[in-house]
Amino acid sequence: MMGLKKSCRRAVTRQNSKKMPSIIAPPQIYRSISEIKDLDHSKPVLQEQCPVRGSFRFLVFSSMEHLIAWNPFTKHDPMFYEVIRSGQRQRFRLDLECTHTYCTQEEWESYVLEIIQIYFRIIGNSTISVARFESVDPANRKRSEHIVFLEGYIESNEEAQELCDLILERVGPGSAAIIDKSVYKTLQMFRVEGSSKLCDPRRPKRWKDGKSLGPEGLITHVVGGDVKIQIPNFTETNLGLKSRQMSPTSSTIKTVTHRKSFGSNSMRVFWAKAS
Repeated sequence: MMGLKKSCRRAVTRQNSKKMPSIIAPPQIYRSISEIKDLDHSKPVLQEQCPVRGSFRFLVFSSMEHLIAWNPFTKHDPMFYEVIRSGQRQRFRLDLECTHTYCTQEEWESYVLEIIQIYFRIIGNSTISVARFESVDPANRKRSEHIVFLEGYIESNEEAQELCDLILERVGPGSAAIIDKSVYKTLQMFRVEGSSKLCDPRRPKRWKDGKSLGPEGLITHVVGGDVKIQIPNFTETNLGLKSRQMSPTSSTIKTVTHRKSFGSNSMRVFWAKAS
């Protein structure tokens, strides 16, 4: 009888161990920029804004896998910003914004397509997947969108600024006016998908239908197979890129919501929108 009880206890223990979720270690907490600016770049950092106290703190993870397991995308009323540090490998991104009266939705779309096409022409590659995130303003005051190029990486915020400057030199004035060129500082915060701003909690950055790119949309989530983006050194003889560009049309870029449906040689765009 004693042996039977022991075997039953072992069976119950095995069953319970299967049901118990794995425990994710919490990130380290830091309170000031000076504490995190020189951390090893293998440790991703998020800034969390605290609406109750009106303050912020920095969450430092041991690795990208640790951050992904912690899953900032599903927290309640999140206000997370990815901290992109100087010299850190990163994806190229753009922050686009204008007042709602600046242009129509059709004009906005043509500006965005022109910017994407010019970037592809600069780097000589039009097969990179593009993630588009929009924070819809309930008060209809402005249009705002983040563009993240999901393949390839650059080495620093300085290289990101250089690419942004090359785009600004080549797009038309309407497109240039919606590009924020101030988001490439040596220590740059970039809002995480699903998060809102402390000053405007009604405008979360998230998918229209509730789906999520999750960690794939993070700027510093550079995977092993990524290739470094080569920034061309344009001379006076080849600066005519702008005059040679084709007029962007809505049919040029395929808009889809599932990555599996993409062809290998087509321009690939993810459309994300806040509800």
